[in-house]
Amino acid sequence: MDAKTVAQNIFDALGGNENIISLVYCATRLRFVLSDDSIVDEHKLAQISEVTGTFRTAGQYQIILGLGTVKAVHDELLPLLEQSQQSTESDSLNPVQRAVKALSGLVGKD
Repeated sequence: MDAKTVAQNIFDALGGNENIISLVYCATRLRFVLSDDSIVDEHKLAQISEVTGTFRTAGQYQIILGLGTVKAVHDELLPLLEQSQQSTESDSLNPVQRAVKALSGLVGKD
């Protein structure tokens, strides 16, 4: 698995910095808050062999990668997201997204 390529493909399928508001991960999933779920390229995500599933819940778009894969991909996604999130993340979140982000932060990372 090339985590950098997987990360870039996920980043592109989700709409890049224009659409990704925040990212956290848990044991098996990447959890994104997106500006617009409707622009996600589900077909492109399905073509990524490391992606075993996707779903939306509680204001988050989640991508299942599995143990051992999720952290490596998360770590490769951070540099792609870092620049735009540093200046705009808190300003662009609506109240529901802020609550989801706060709750997801309580769950913690691996």
